[in-house]
Amino acid sequence: MQLKPSSSQINYSQGFISLKEGQFEQAISKYTKALEANPNDFDAYYNRGLAYYNQNKFDEAISDFDNVLELNPNFALAYYNRGKAYFAKDDFYQAIDNYNKALELSPDMVDAYKDRAMAYFLKEDYNNSWNDVYKIQSLGFNIDSNFLEKLKKVSGREK
Repeated sequence: MQLKPSSSQINYSQGFISLKEGQFEQAISKYTKALEANPNDFDAYYNRGLAYYNQNKFDEAISDFDNVLELNPNFALAYYNRGKAYFAKDDFYQAIDNYNKALELSPDMVDAYKDRAMAYFLKEDYNNSWNDVYKIQSLGFNIDSNFLEKLKKVSGREK
């Protein structure tokens, strides 16, 4: 006997495909339907948040990431992406707070260090920006050379 997928599962799957294909409005619609059937599906909130983010609807994305974190407070990527949404709104303090939480949960998340370094840079907190550069390098990754040159220039430091 084969089990028939639920409407929530079908809408989630269709939303996932739409998200991957860059059809963000359709993805949002499908994830919304999935959430109507299963309001505790943190993955649907997360993916809908990504779709909103990709449409530059940052407040909606933040709201969905908030819902994810209410349901799953240890989801490091939700903190990271909520940080990106705050960053996009030029709220660097909130962005840094979220990157910090993501890094507490996932200390090797290189993208969070990179984005946090940029947020510190834009706040003119060059020492912390440098600290993130060092951490990125210690993890074996390169930092964007244009960013590094700008950081050197404004901080008056070579390293």
